[in-house]
Amino acid sequence: MRRTCALWLALLACAFSPQEQKSAIALLGEGTKLELEGRAAATTIDQLTAEGGKVDLKIAEIDAKRRRLETESERSDATKDRLAPVIAELDASRKPLEAQKGRLEQEKSRFLERRHLERALEAFRKSAEQAALEGAKELLAKALLGVGRVCEISIPENVAEAQGAYARIVAECPDQKTAVEEARRKIRLKGVDVYLDQYARFVTNWREVLRNSPAPLDAKKKELDAKVKAIGRDATDGLMDGLANKDEVVRAFAAELIAGAADESGLATLIAKLGDKGADIRAGAGLAIAKIFETWALARTYDQEAERILADLDSKDPADPNAKKLIDANRARAEDVRKRGEAIRGNLPANLANKPQIEAELQKLISDESADPSGRIEAAKAVRALGEISGGLIDAVCKGLESKNRSVREACCIAASGVDTTNSEAKLKLVDRLMAIVQYEPEADAKPLTERDLANDPAVRVSSAISLGTIGMVKGVPALIEALSDGDSNVRRTSNEALKRITGMDLGFDPDPLIPSEGDRPMDPEDVAKKQAAKRQEGIAKWSAWWNETLGAGILVNRFWLFQSQWKSGDPSRLFDRDAYLRELKVRSYTLADPAAQIERAERACDRFQLRKGQIQQDALDLGAPAIEKFAAFLSGILPADAGLSTDLQSKSRAVTRLFVAETVAKLIAAGRASDKIAALRDKVGSGSKDEKAGAALALGFLPKDMAGPEDRDALEKRGLEDADAEVKEAAARSLARVGSADNGPALARVASANSNTRTGEAAQMAAVRALAALAPKNEDVVRALGELAGGDPDKRSSSSSVREAACDALAAIADTAAVKNRWLLRARRDIAKPVRDTATRAILAIAAADPGLADVLVTVVTDPQSPSIDRTGAALGLGDLANPKTIPALVYRIVDQNPPMALKDPDPTVRAICGEALGNMGDKAQYLLAAEKLIDALNDQADLVKSAAFDALRKIAPTPPEKDAFQVKDPESARAAAVAKLRTWLESNRGQWKELPQ
Repeated sequence: MRRTCALWLALLACAFSPQEQKSAIALLGEGTKLELEGRAAATTIDQLTAEGGKVDLKIAEIDAKRRRLETESERSDATKDRLAPVIAELDASRKPLEAQKGRLEQEKSRFLERRHLERALEAFRKSAEQAALEGAKELLAKALLGVGRVCEISIPENVAEAQGAYARIVAECPDQKTAVEEARRKIRLKGVDVYLDQYARFVTNWREVLRNSPAPLDAKKKELDAKVKAIGRDATDGLMDGLANKDEVVRAFAAELIAGAADESGLATLIAKLGDKGADIRAGAGLAIAKIFETWALARTYDQEAERILADLDSKDPADPNAKKLIDANRARAEDVRKRGEAIRGNLPANLANKPQIEAELQKLISDESADPSGRIEAAKAVRALGEISGGLIDAVCKGLESKNRSVREACCIAASGVDTTNSEAKLKLVDRLMAIVQYEPEADAKPLTERDLANDPAVRVSSAISLGTIGMVKGVPALIEALSDGDSNVRRTSNEALKRITGMDLGFDPDPLIPSEGDRPMDPEDVAKKQAAKRQEGIAKWSAWWNETLGAGILVNRFWLFQSQWKSGDPSRLFDRDAYLRELKVRSYTLADPAAQIERAERACDRFQLRKGQIQQDALDLGAPAIEKFAAFLSGILPADAGLSTDLQSKSRAVTRLFVAETVAKLIAAGRASDKIAALRDKVGSGSKDEKAGAALALGFLPKDMAGPEDRDALEKRGLEDADAEVKEAAARSLARVGSADNGPALARVASANSNTRTGEAAQMAAVRALAALAPKNEDVVRALGELAGGDPDKRSSSSSVREAACDALAAIADTAAVKNRWLLRARRDIAKPVRDTATRAILAIAAADPGLADVLVTVVTDPQSPSIDRTGAALGLGDLANPKTIPALVYRIVDQNPPMALKDPDPTVRAICGEALGNMGDKAQYLLAAEKLIDALNDQADLVKSAAFDALRKIAPTPPEKDAFQVKDPESARAAAVAKLRTWLESNRGQWKELPQ
């Protein structure tokens, strides 16, 4: 209405304006007149188009009927003869329709040929030019508004020019407040309002003419959808305005488009609109949010599918050739699925649940009891769609669960099921409230009506029961058992379903049992009700008895068992100690085809394992101290579910389940400070089956150190380590690593020294060695036991490289010089297994850090001609590891003569070569002239391995290394001599880069 008045005022201005403004005003008036005529013509064209659409439909119906008759007539000549007149009649009825369509098209062409809007646009353009020249800002603003209006209603529309006109108003006519306000509004809408207006007009005509044919409407939607999407996320404001449209079809269209254009900020704005006073705006915002979450949820299914693929791959052992093939094939598939989800999601972030702006708007609306209930309900639905909610949203949902409006409370009950199940605090907060809701039945409350919580109606209780089942916390079981006696059958039914979902059991409860009649006489309704109640009570009694007996411990143990069973390859118990597993993998990374990818895979697998294990364990801890004995019953790790597994899988399954139960029992004891329960664990270490003893031993090790006393360590040592079964020994050793003391060292050393060819025996040995590494006892017997395992005589040295490596690791922790003086680590430094060599290096460095005189010990060994070659070479490599420049002479004069014939080089070429390698290992710490000169001298050695080692070392220590081919061992003697001469010249020319050893 305001726009129409402005147009008429412009026309009046043309008649009464002063002469000096007539030219600009006249053009403005002409444009306004033509615009009005163009709008009228456009309306007529729309009507003619609608009429034409009706005719097209009738023609299409005739054509379809004719095709059917033609097909039918082909069956026989008789049918053709019978249908020929009918077809002819149809053809005759088509002709007048074609004529009518032609007349309508001619009439449309007549209006189009008048070009009202084109002429109006030209007039407005000229008016704007003239007004700009005359400095008439008011006329300029009006003319530019006219340009914008006509561009928007032209066929086709010209949104770009319209936006340019509005931009000029803002820039050139700042004092024309009304025009600037309208221009800014239009700039903000980015032309989206133009497309929505087109759609609204089309919908109106479609309803009148084409409503039985969805194809034209779909085509129009597709056309406008492409135009809006081309605007991108800037279309959001215009689409937001479209949500207030009175036509629900237009609102729905805007909502669909928002789902593709909105980003985090747009979604937050939509959520805020749920609290708007206008019902249409709230409805449109709710629809848009629903569409957004529908799109986002679809994208999330692709993300989750990609995660599932990767999680499944993480449970496979890449060392298995078949598994490796599967991993390689599916990693690319996971990436493809992830990208498809990303494309569907558009501008929306992947982690909507953690966006502060969105959370703040949802929290504000859900928490506001004075807000319109419909908006709060839609906000609660959005929270449920988000999933994985925590933080402030939990508080908001809890407030909604207290709402006096039953529909809001019901929606919040449903929203609660979207809690982040890894967040124990959030789960507990919601579950406690849901339990209270499902247990309270206002219909059965004896309080006066005004004091009852009437919002807690059956529908609310049903939703609460469903959410408790979805969240799955065992703690909710007692409340659901109580709800089995609810007066509403739906509450009873959903509570029973929730119990079945949480527990995986069906105890046969019937929410509405049938009571058979007795004889021909119908039963009294009261008797039927009593018998039904009695029948239900039988089912409730079964659930109550089961709960009192188990507290649900078996459910959680079984959940963990099912989770760990996903690891078909490898040993899931290795994931229990994340740091140790990853450290071991990194040490052996040189053996992996793709170390970075496999370590990343292992980290992901560990994190997923620890997250899920922690989640299940927290549910157990929420049961409190009364559950200690219930879980202790599963310390063996044996479950009925593993009975059908192969021996290997069964052993792995029981081992990791034992660890889980043992840790859970220990944490329950710690949380409840239930010191009185520890004695039972000590007793179990010495009695029962091997699995039970192992489980009890593990549980003692998971106790906090301030709760594990001397008697517990004594039980682990005297009963656990001395048990005849290797699995019990292993469990006791693992626990002593956590809670033991140096006093347990000798007993652990005895277990460590017992070399075994069995898997369980080696596992016990490894556990003992690792415990010694953790405790690091300064004990001569312990050091000897570890040293002999790492590099002792053949009958005492371990045949397992893993044990030898672990022994070196323990010696590094203890850092006793005796491990070097007795040559054990020197031999380990020459081990055939790289992890052993690397760990021996770390041990030597650790001992050197504790004993500065270690270098002298190593020099003594290197220069002792009576020592075995393996000892001297190990000592040489040790000197290379220490990289102490003062030991350089000891190394170089093993390679070349120092003072012939009094002081000659080492007669063993292997020693000479390893001494060269040791110098090279020093790197820039060996950048001394003496080292370079003597390494060049060594290029004349009789042994090729010495020459090769010397040249490699020279290249490693040189500030500016010579070329790789500067010396070739296999060259003829003359060529080698020439190469050595060149290297001497090279050294002389680079002499300034080398240091002199201090005297």
